[in-house]
Amino acid sequence: SRWRPGCEQHEFRVLERVNLGGAWEQCPKYKDSHDLIGLECDASTTSEIFKKICERAECDLITINLSKPLSFHLSQSHVQCAVRRGVAFEILYSKVLHADESTRRSIFGNARLLCRSTRGKGLVLSSGTANPLDLRSPSDAQNLATLFGLKPAEAKAAVESTCARIVERAGLRRGFKRGFQLREKTREDVENFDENRVAGAKKPRVQKY
Repeated sequence: SRWRPGCEQHEFRVLERVNLGGAWEQCPKYKDSHDLIGLECDASTTSEIFKKICERAECDLITINLSKPLSFHLSQSHVQCAVRRGVAFEILYSKVLHADESTRRSIFGNARLLCRSTRGKGLVLSSGTANPLDLRSPSDAQNLATLFGLKPAEAKAAVESTCARIVERAGLRRGFKRGFQLREKTREDVENFDENRVAGAKKPRVQKY
């Protein structure tokens, strides 16, 4: 479209993404050559592999094949571990459009289970299609996400803010080797704070030269 006075111009950038299947050990090889790194959990994924992906894989997105019964246990503790590390789980909605009744039932059931495991956070809603006719507007995608069990605000985040956060996180990963994060103490941190344990901790030994 033509530029008009008063309208902001935004840079359009095409990101390169690599999908490595379940080969989570290969992620470090692609972190400098690609913008986004994705892993996919399919019928060959075991519970042990899924645990390692959530806890150790240096990826940005985890895509689970929701159209078939899961071959692994979708543990909430493992899912939450990935979410805390900043990894997002991707739901592909295009398969719902052309699936039969049995496949559609499996997709909705597994998607609701994933949404409960993530507590509505760390989710990305994508088309996953190469056919332009299967693309849907952000508002339509949000409405579909509510059928997966997400609240309207969570569905909007799955289409907008979480996607932006994943891209920003991936850019920081490529630019920095080490870093730290400052955060405010939560109520749980305050309740679990043990003054006696801190007071009884050994002081660091200082050697003089």
